[in-house]
Amino acid sequence: MPEYSDYIIYADESGDPNPTSVDSDYPVFVLNFCVFRKDVYADSVLPAVAGFKFAHFGHDMVVLHEHDIRRRNLPFTFLQDEHNRTEFMEGLSGIIAVMDFTIIATVIDKRRIAEQQTATADLYELSFGSCLTQAHDFLQSHGQYGKGVHIVMERRGIREDNRLEREFQRTQERATSANEPLSGFEIIFADKKTNSTGLQIADLTARPIGRHFVAPEQPNRAWNLLSPKLFNGSNPDSDERGLTVLPETRKARRYPGPLTAIGNYTRPSATGSYYSKTCRPPALPAFNERTQLHSSFRRP
Repeated sequence: MPEYSDYIIYADESGDPNPTSVDSDYPVFVLNFCVFRKDVYADSVLPAVAGFKFAHFGHDMVVLHEHDIRRRNLPFTFLQDEHNRTEFMEGLSGIIAVMDFTIIATVIDKRRIAEQQTATADLYELSFGSCLTQAHDFLQSHGQYGKGVHIVMERRGIREDNRLEREFQRTQERATSANEPLSGFEIIFADKKTNSTGLQIADLTARPIGRHFVAPEQPNRAWNLLSPKLFNGSNPDSDERGLTVLPETRKARRYPGPLTAIGNYTRPSATGSYYSKTCRPPALPAFNERTQLHSSFRRP
C-alpha cells in the first residue's frame, strides 16, 4: 500500500484559458492550488463550511460557486437584499480567513501573451506546470517528498483533461531530466456537480487573486484575507509573499493598503516567480472553536 501525504491539493481556475480572447475588465487567467493538511481539513474546514450552509440554506447540498454568488443567481437570489448579502459575505469571509491552508497560484497576463503573439499557448497547461513545481517545493519543505499527493480538479472535457494529463507527464519528465523529480503526484478529476468543499474554496479564492493583479490600487478585502496564505517558500518565518506571474517579463506589483510593499525584487527561476517584500499582517484567530464559529454565522 502506498504511503500517502499528510496534504491534499484542490485546484480551480478563474478567467478564460483562451489566449486570443482578452477581456479588458479581466485580462488574466488564474490557476489556484489550495493545499490543506488532511487532519485540519477533516476536523475544521469541513464542519465549518457545512455549518455555514446549514445556517443559510437549511442543508449542505448547495455548491458555493463564486460566479453564482457574485451574480446572485439561484440559489443565491436572497443576496439581492443588501442586509442579507452583507451578512452572508462577512460570514463566508470569516470562515475562509481563519482556515489553515496554503495558496499556490499562477497568474497569466493575457495581454502579454497577445503581445508576444503566442496564440497557440495553452494557458491551463502553462499555469499547471508552474503551480506543480511550487507544490513540489511546498511538500518537500514539509517533509512530504516521495509520498502520494492527490490534486483534485474539476473535469473540463475529455480532450482538455487528456491534454492536461499529457502536460502533467511532460512536466514530470522534464523535472526528472533536470535531476529534480516531481514524484508522488496524482490527478483526480471530479465532476463539475461534485459538492467538494475543497474545490469550492479553490473557486472562491481564485478570482480575488486575479482582481488584485489587474487593479492593485483598488480596495480588495478578499485579497487582504488571502495574501497571508500565499506560499512563502521553505522559510515559514519569511515576510516574503508572492505569486508566480507569466509571461516572465511581467514586473512585480506593489501591494496597496495593509500590505503596502516596502521593497521589490525578482526571484530568478524557470517559472518566473515574482515576490514583493511586505509588512506582515496581523495574526488571524486560531481555528479551534467549532461551535462558536457555527453560531456566528447563524441567520436570524
